[in-house]
Parts: sequence; C-alpha cells; structure tokens
Amino acid sequence: MTKKISPSEHPVTPVALHWLHLGSLVVLTVTGIQIHALPLAERSSSSIGNLHIPAMLLFMATTILRYLWAFLGDGSSARGTYELEDDWRHFMFHKGDLRAAVQWLARYFFLRQDAPESRKYNPLQLAMYAVVFPLLILAMSLTGLALWPAFSETMAWLTSALGGEAGVRTVHYLAMWILVACTGLHLYAAILDGAGRITAMLFRYVPAAQLAERDRSGEL
Repeated sequence: MTKKISPSEHPVTPVALHWLHLGSLVVLTVTGIQIHALPLAERSSSSIGNLHIPAMLLFMATTILRYLWAFLGDGSSARGTYELEDDWRHFMFHKGDLRAAVQWLARYFFLRQDAPESRKYNPLQLAMYAVVFPLLILAMSLTGLALWPAFSETMAWLTSALGGEAGVRTVHYLAMWILVACTGLHLYAAILDGAGRITAMLFRYVPAAQLAERDRSGEL
C-alpha cells in the first residue's frame, strides 16, 4: 500500500466539516453527560440545553452537508494521487472486502506488521463510515428531537415505539457512548496509518518526505 500522501485526498470542504463535526460532538458529549446527571424533572428546563441543542443542530447539519458534498462536491483523490474523482466512490464496497477485513483486523490487533493493500479506505473503515456512523447519528438525531420539547409532539410516534421517554433517553445515551467509542476506534486506525495522514486529514499538511509527486496534469 502506498505510503505517499496527496493533500487532495482531503479537500478543504471535508476538512472544515470534519472540524465542525468533531467540535459539535465534543460539546454534545460533555453537555449530554451533564444533562444525564441532573434529576429527571430538571433535564428539559436546564440551561445546559442552550449549548446542547445548538451543538445537536450543528452536528446534524455537518453530517448532512458532508454526505451531500460526497455526491455534489468537486471530489477527492485516491491515496497518493492528485486526480480527483467523485468522493462517494471511495465509500463503495468491492468484491474481496470481506477477506481484506480479516487481514485488517489482524493488522489492528498487531497480528501482522505490514498494512494490507487497500483503496482510500480499508473495508473496516468503510463499514464505519458508510454504515455504523450514519446509523448511530440517525439514532442520536431522532431520539434527540424526541427529547426536545419543541419537537416532542411531532416525534411522539418514536417515543411510543421506544416505550416512553425513558426508552428514548436510554437509546439516545447509549448511541452517544457507542459513537464516542467508534470515534476512538477511528482515531486509533488513523494513528496506525501514520502521523502524515493525520495531519493531512486535519490540516491538509503533508510532511515533505511523504508528499506524493504530482504529475504535470495533476491539480489540487
């Protein structure tokens, strides 16, 4: 697998949305823990909601914008290249991914030293980005709206389906912690990929030793 990195793997828009998404998740987690610690009768009226609700709206907005950009944006490049292609194509599963997933599990558990061959994202990352994260974010968003007094009537169907407000709170809180755990796994995978890919993902900075060569036709 190529060790070279191109800044065009992570264009400006996804990087900016990534930061907004991360910031809103941190605020949601901290304020969510604080709200959960309050007596039940005080949770809906707590001033902590003045931070929690805007963070929730930002979290939902950045999620929607990121997926829209994947289909409507200028595109991003594969590993080590400068040629842009539709971003959504990097999130597609392919034949042989199941076998590759086993190889990547071995890599993550240090049962093999070398990184298996993969496209821009390996199969485990694809499962996280294309399946797990969207489902968790959807669960958090819907249950969050159901707990928000302004939408409680509109979301009454969900509250009823989950057996009442207590069930909604349980699903919301559980989804939050699973999402936090998955974010930790995401960070772990990025660390194993090397510092250069982390700085490229967060700041679009690639150390000179890892910078992919640009051919004459390549453009950022």
